[in-house]
Amino acid sequence: MTIAADGATTKPGGRRVADPLRVEPSGGGRRARLSWVVLGVLIIAGCALVAAVWAGRVAERTPALALAREVERGQVLTEQDLAVVNVAVDGQLAIVGVQRGAQVVGRAAGASLPAGTLLTEQMVTTDPGLGPQDRVVGLALQPGEFPTAALTPGDEVMVIRTPAANAAGDGEAGGTVLVGSATVYAVDALGETSAGLLVSVVVDEPSAAPVASAAAQGRARLVLIGGGR
Repeated sequence: MTIAADGATTKPGGRRVADPLRVEPSGGGRRARLSWVVLGVLIIAGCALVAAVWAGRVAERTPALALAREVERGQVLTEQDLAVVNVAVDGQLAIVGVQRGAQVVGRAAGASLPAGTLLTEQMVTTDPGLGPQDRVVGLALQPGEFPTAALTPGDEVMVIRTPAANAAGDGEAGGTVLVGSATVYAVDALGETSAGLLVSVVVDEPSAAPVASAAAQGRARLVLIGGGR
């Protein structure tokens, strides 16, 4: 009996007998290793795809201003009150872009707002508060009775009383200026299905009654004064 280099034994008569302790490599092991390689490639590709989608969504976001801490109504905003956040919004929300930061500082909060609130144009005003002689009058206006739907708190407007329907040829035919300069205090929609606005304006005490009367008669009109902001 002889022993070959591969561990097999040759018995008398030339018959080879394999070594029972020798383990021959099998094709199944190679296939298993190949499967793990393919799985690893798929995992890497999946992670790359998720990262690309996430990066695309981040790229679509817009830097905007939010409140870094709670503020009270009438509180003048400082740089420490503001934070920059990246948000995805539609065109219907008038957010305050980060480039407007210098214009927001020094303006007042139109309402008490918690930290983290995303700022919109309606939340800030140039008037930090009401004086003892100030009065706020609300005007329910339809399109054509206000200068623009983009009115925001802090805008300066003129309040005009239009002539009565039967006022022909009298001194009121051209309309009467009730307030030469009033400050917009708040702007709200009249309703979900209405294009009208409820515009509240700050006037002095003597002007409050005439403005309220004109508004009740549907004869109040607003004219935007340029150069306010």
